Amino acid sequence: MATTDWIKTLSNHNLGEGEFVTVEYAIPHSFILSGNGKVFYTPVAYSTSLVRYECSEDNVWTPEYFIGTPYYTVTGTKYLPDPTFVYPVATSEDGNILVLMKGGDPRNDRSTKRKLLVVSYVNGQLVQVGSEITFTKQSNFNDISPTNIHYYIRRVSISNDGLKIVIVTHGGINTLVFSNGSWNLLPASQDILPSYFPWDDSSDTAGSSMSKNGMYLTLISVNTSIMVFKFNNLTNSWNLFKTIPYAYSIWETFVSNTGIVLAVRFGTLARFEYNLSTNEYESTNISNIVNLLEGSRCFVSEDFNTLVCRSGDYSWPPTGLPRQYIVMIKWINGNWEKVDLPETIIPMLTSEPLKYGYVLGMSSDATTFISTTVDSSLYNSDIYGPYLRSIINVYHNLPLPTLSLGAVSVKEKNVDFDVNANVFVKAPTVPLNVSNKQYVDIADAEINALILSNASTDTTSTTEYYVLIGQTQTVQSTLATQIDNLYQYFFNQSREDAVIINQE
Repeated sequence: MATTDWIKTLSNHNLGEGEFVTVEYAIPHSFILSGNGKVFYTPVAYSTSLVRYECSEDNVWTPEYFIGTPYYTVTGTKYLPDPTFVYPVATSEDGNILVLMKGGDPRNDRSTKRKLLVVSYVNGQLVQVGSEITFTKQSNFNDISPTNIHYYIRRVSISNDGLKIVIVTHGGINTLVFSNGSWNLLPASQDILPSYFPWDDSSDTAGSSMSKNGMYLTLISVNTSIMVFKFNNLTNSWNLFKTIPYAYSIWETFVSNTGIVLAVRFGTLARFEYNLSTNEYESTNISNIVNLLEGSRCFVSEDFNTLVCRSGDYSWPPTGLPRQYIVMIKWINGNWEKVDLPETIIPMLTSEPLKYGYVLGMSSDATTFISTTVDSSLYNSDIYGPYLRSIINVYHNLPLPTLSLGAVSVKEKNVDFDVNANVFVKAPTVPLNVSNKQYVDIADAEINALILSNASTDTTSTTEYYVLIGQTQTVQSTLATQIDNLYQYFFNQSREDAVIINQE
């Protein structure tokens, strides 16, 4: 499947000295791209400060630096509301509402990684929105870890409008909504059970997902089932909608605004859609079209028709084929089809198995995505391989221009006609091809004419028939009068009083 033109709006761009962009799926990303594809945030200067990039209409990215702890490589006078909150973990559709965590890998400092700060981008500044948020463990959860070391934030989701946040940890979830100038914690749902949150770093709590409209939520239970919850606006809580049995360990899930669910695991992508007739989720497709690499995250468009991720060749030793590459697939007519990305613009990431590349984000409409660039000079030690990501590429799929031809406009696969335009379509090659508009119009006119003709004929015949009946009835009445007169003349009595004698 071919695509339209791709360009790089940022090419081999260095985000800053010594930057460690956390990209593994087990802990929150610290690189966040907005849904509209126009804004991204990432820490810089050894995670002491934050940079916000915004893309103009002519595809030029401009950075703004917000200083946390003063650092010599960051210049400017803009500061973060709280210098300890420097890790961006979620943002609204327009990129103007941002959720921040404290810096550093939470697995190394778990006790402090239970707080969030929400800020808003206003007139070139980041302004704190509401009070600092501290995760509240659900009352029905028992902390079986004596040292409490497993309890830290693993996934943060925010709705497109920036008014609902879901925080996922080993100790359950928190759902907060913004109203009257503050973030309000909603009551814990009784449908969300402790069994969904095992106290283990390798658990699947990070594989949860909230839909962009904030109406659906997925969690993965320990028995690999996917739990789908639907938000009840009347009770302000999550209700268990359905359970999807799945026989394999799941890395990550996605749920759409309409409840479609995707499940990602090693080498497999499964799609589930809710069937109104059976009142159950049904697997519409399980695809092995891509070899998804462990540790990386995938990104899905809001309409759930496009997925992009890092994929690769698993053979060892290498067969000569590229070890890692970026793959994009689209959902077309009930199947996943691979997109042919132009290698001149979007090359293979690397053919060296010990070096890593990652996809960092994709816009809601799948026209923009960001990936890292593998640079040998940055990989002096395998220890930093999975983490050191300071050079990125931003890819943008240029939309086809709209071609205007008077009353007709053509854009990609859509053809629009003016309300007063006359449309002429070539006659079909197959007589019964009713999809041809001209053929249908002609056939419809002929059928209507035939119906009207038959109706007119039937009406005329019926009218003539009733006239004939009327004439017959008149003749009968006249004859009856004449016969009665004859009876009076010959028998001197009415015909009605006559006695008829049957003779055999």
